[in-house]
Amino acid sequence: MRGFTQDDAHLFVTPEQIEQEMRSNIELVLFVLSSLGLFDYRIRVGLRDPASHKYVGSDEDWNNAERVLLDIVSKLGMKYSAEQGEAAFYGPEDRLRGARLHRPRVATGDGAARLQPAEALRPGVHRQRQQAAPAVMIHRAPFGSMERFMGILIEHFAGAFPLWLAPEQVRVLTVSERFNDYARTVEAQVRDRGYRVSG
Repeated sequence: MRGFTQDDAHLFVTPEQIEQEMRSNIELVLFVLSSLGLFDYRIRVGLRDPASHKYVGSDEDWNNAERVLLDIVSKLGMKYSAEQGEAAFYGPEDRLRGARLHRPRVATGDGAARLQPAEALRPGVHRQRQQAAPAVMIHRAPFGSMERFMGILIEHFAGAFPLWLAPEQVRVLTVSERFNDYARTVEAQVRDRGYRVSG
């Protein structure tokens, strides 16, 4: 049986909040990757194809969203490729892809931050004593699929996880059955100190 668990969040913000929220999203993705020791990735800013009619929202919304994304990655000093026609139909996205693997094949793991004109959902941000302002939806998924991300970590570390990440951190082995009781004592002591251990 296959599972697909996604760390999905949708943030509804005012136009003035877009840049700060998108920057925070991108910084969150970078924090996740660096915390796990994943530094070899590429950054793709997916833009719409102006010749296509598949995209929702106005030209003005798209131009503003793309400008914000390109401005953020530039300010953060990120090396990126801007790829026309790679945006989802509902908004441009900043996507960090890839993990350094021990084989030439590259698996992709996505940390996505995506801007979406929210008019299809017709939400409004209600400000105190003011008429509802148009909202923009930001999609945030720093891990993407958790199952796929675990696959990337397994390949990245070739199964030899760092101690803090390893499902089993310590295994106690004996050279003779005579030492089994002592081995169980050691196992209990290690477990009491907070390690994941088996014997």
